[in-house]
Amino acid sequence: MFGVASYGWVLAWYVGLVVPLYWPTAWFSRFKASRRDIAWLRYL
Repeated sequence: MFGVASYGWVLAWYVGLVVPLYWPTAWFSRFKASRRDIAWLRYL
């Protein structure tokens, strides 16, 4: 099912998703740490 040829596509998808999603995730992490007064953020 998954061979060496498929591993390249899995790696490409990984890089293709991690790189663009890093910045919004880092922003949200900083936002959540700085805004302790918003109660519902504790649940995310």
